Amino acid sequence: MEPHHAFALIPQEGCLVTLIDEEELGIVVGHINQNQKILVEVAWGATGMRKLHSIGKLRNGFRFGHIVQDAPTSNTRKTLGIGTVMSSRRIAGRDLVLIHLHETGETRWLPYEDLVRLRDARIKYQWAEVAEHDNAELFRLKALANALDSWNQVTGALDRLDVDPLPHQIDLVHKIMTSDQTNWLIADDVGLGKTIEIGLLLAAMKRRRQARRVLVVCPAGIVKQWQDEMMTKFDEKFEIYSIDFFVNQSYMWTNRNKVITSIDRAKMDIHKPIFEDSGDWDIIIFDEAHHLSRIQNQAVTQRYRLAETLRRHTDAFVFLSGTPHQGNTIQFVNLLRLLRPDFTGRLSNIYTNPSIVAEIVLRNQKRLAIDA
Repeated sequence: MEPHHAFALIPQEGCLVTLIDEEELGIVVGHINQNQKILVEVAWGATGMRKLHSIGKLRNGFRFGHIVQDAPTSNTRKTLGIGTVMSSRRIAGRDLVLIHLHETGETRWLPYEDLVRLRDARIKYQWAEVAEHDNAELFRLKALANALDSWNQVTGALDRLDVDPLPHQIDLVHKIMTSDQTNWLIADDVGLGKTIEIGLLLAAMKRRRQARRVLVVCPAGIVKQWQDEMMTKFDEKFEIYSIDFFVNQSYMWTNRNKVITSIDRAKMDIHKPIFEDSGDWDIIIFDEAHHLSRIQNQAVTQRYRLAETLRRHTDAFVFLSGTPHQGNTIQFVNLLRLLRPDFTGRLSNIYTNPSIVAEIVLRNQKRLAIDA
């Protein structure tokens, strides 16, 4: 007996279907309303023979590797674009298809009725379809568009931001985004725009959904400057801890995702436990990081202990300092160890192998930086 489908979806024209307990694939070519009942017209197999079927007799015909277009019948949902079929399943009498979406990289379960089969390049080649006269130009433009999009993904240079990135800033962000980690000391000379570089980096990470929660720790005198620059140049609204909001309990960190705090306030005994309970951050930035000093054979400073605490809350730690060394190699090594604890053993040999610094420190010098 045919199952009841009072709320059945109607397969779209172009949807691939099969019949119950059969393997032959057909493509939906139309629908008719017969005696207040929707019948689906299907062209079957290589012959293209057309037959009418009730919705309840049809099943999902999409197979692994098929290229499909999401074409929802509902006006309340926008199309998710083009994707590749990864799997399928049947739940509660409905066929669902797992789609890997090309634009976002996400995978989603979708009703098979909302999918339309696309004839990708492989199918067109197998069928020896004649190319249109402008296909070569379209291919060139698509290749160029993908190259520009790829470049923007790792530099942010083409975003609609209220900045004109300089080559050294774009190059720095590109190096970080194409490396296998996000733990760096940015040691550009003063005046080369380290704040701009951070804004570009956050924009690039945001496109990859890697910068939802961001914490900036900086000297008290520049917290407002950080807030203003992030807003005016990058359209990112940051809140200043203890000015724009206060936290007394850990649950109050909910929805506090873009935060700036003064290092000297956060290090205090009354505030440090609050940041210990702040949860995980996608990235934490320390400006003027040379203040995180740890002097040999002396007590560890509160600032350094704060950084050690926050280090456990993120996989992405970025330090900014125009003068990271300050003539004290031991303090400099302790700063690098805080940034890259996995390099502790190698940093012990920094005197004999100073090249390790280049694996952690990015530095642009004014005399070598060129303008746009």
